Amino acid sequence: MDADSSHTEPVWSLLRKHVPEVTSGLVKVMGIMREPGHSVVVVASNDPRGDPVGTVVGHRGERVKRMVSELGGEKIDIIRWEESAERFIGNLLAPFRLVRVSFDDAAREARAVAKQPSGSRPPLDLKLRSEMLMSLAGWKLHVQLEHEG
Repeated sequence: MDADSSHTEPVWSLLRKHVPEVTSGLVKVMGIMREPGHSVVVVASNDPRGDPVGTVVGHRGERVKRMVSELGGEKIDIIRWEESAERFIGNLLAPFRLVRVSFDDAAREARAVAKQPSGSRPPLDLKLRSEMLMSLAGWKLHVQLEHEG
């Protein structure tokens, strides 16, 4: 589920501390990936009407702000898990707009093309997000960013 449990334990601990829905099981943490200064957390809801990302972020971002503060300013991305690989890849690549994705089932590889808004920089964490897909779904992700005009 996570790359190295000792490395991700501080994030797990903060999720359990600040998000009671994680402890109760209403929100399920599907995985955590972490590198210095940045964590990616993938969440799902056990309630089909629930918003797991909004629940973790909290009203006006208060929950995630507290976690960021306790991690010394570390960036935390909260991403919604989807059973559909294509939709999950779209969530992973947000805020970029997914144009198309193709799958090579035999190689367990996905190739995604996403539009990058002009003036924006590619996310520094694309590698981390690709590793998350590999960890959770067993797919290697290749991303090609195209600039929007």
